[in-house]
Amino acid sequence: MADEEGAKGSPFLHLPMHLTLSEQCNIDQPQGICQTVELLTARLDSLHDAHRANMQ
Repeated sequence: MADEEGAKGSPFLHLPMHLTLSEQCNIDQPQGICQTVELLTARLDSLHDAHRANMQ
């Protein structure tokens, strides 16, 4: 797995990032995170890409 710059990413960090964002959306903490992820998902047409964009 590689990011946009071609650097190797760690799957041991990548998966927890997705799980953390999913949990944050479930409880909407910090407030507004769920709406942000939903809007990014619609704009990027990918939940995976929305999660990555949210972490940048």
